Amino acid sequence: MRRMRSRSIVAMASSVVLSLVVTGGAVAQGSMADDHPLVGTWVVATDAEASSTGTDLYLVHADGTVTDVTPDGPAGVGSWLPEGDRGAIVTILSPQSDEDGVFTGHRIARGGIEVADDGATFAGTFTVELAVGAEGASTGQLGPLEVTGRRVVAEAPAEVAPPTTADPLTPAPRSRTDCAGQPVVLAHARADFWITGDCPDVRVEGRSIDVYAEDIGTLLIVGDDIDVRANAVGSATLQGRGNDLVARSVGELVVLGTSNDVEVRGPIESVVIDGSRNDVSGRPIGSVVSNGRFNDIGRR
Repeated sequence: MRRMRSRSIVAMASSVVLSLVVTGGAVAQGSMADDHPLVGTWVVATDAEASSTGTDLYLVHADGTVTDVTPDGPAGVGSWLPEGDRGAIVTILSPQSDEDGVFTGHRIARGGIEVADDGATFAGTFTVELAVGAEGASTGQLGPLEVTGRRVVAEAPAEVAPPTTADPLTPAPRSRTDCAGQPVVLAHARADFWITGDCPDVRVEGRSIDVYAEDIGTLLIVGDDIDVRANAVGSATLQGRGNDLVARSVGELVVLGTSNDVEVRGPIESVVIDGSRNDVSGRPIGSVVSNGRFNDIGRR
């Protein structure tokens, strides 16, 4: 007998997750309805970790048919019948082939599911039968296995700000400059800068630089002994040694280097440190990842 190409039973289960077991072997008949909660598109999984191993997409049609789109195998097709107001029984067939691509039979999944009251999820059990119609005997119905589904709903696209295409401002030292919505690059050594307005991007690079700013979208500090005083900062990255950042709030904070000091009077959403002897304070501080030695992270 040719060796069939197939996934493990659990992995194969995710490609047939809508087919569920018929209780007692008898199919409960019912009329199809456009308003049955199972009709629609679903992301289907066989366990809590399926998001990392692949999930299926199911299209459940009001005419009683089902289409299964799998991440790594042939598509499956089948039929479903309502069972009560929120229940259903489903059967799906998926063709199989051997290593030479020769058809060996169908994989059949059967089962029963129940849609939740809110119509957003479902849960159920199913069995899988392999090699039906192939050269050899059927495996019989294997299982039962658990299955869950999450409805795909239509969502409007988020409003995304257009990318900044303007040339960056490069203010002269000791000048007062309005960002006016433009990116700013400060690259003079041993200099002071004052920037006002809402600045989308600020890059400070060099040594011994002092910067006084208002709101900053993205802040990048590259160098040594750079001090930045700002209001709200969306995200900040410090690369180097002996840099200081003082702000009212920071979204995402990344510190790469040694002996940097970040003092935030308000919240920090997340902190990632890759270096040593860095001090970070805020109230409160969200998630923290610290790789290195002698890093101090907490409330000042």
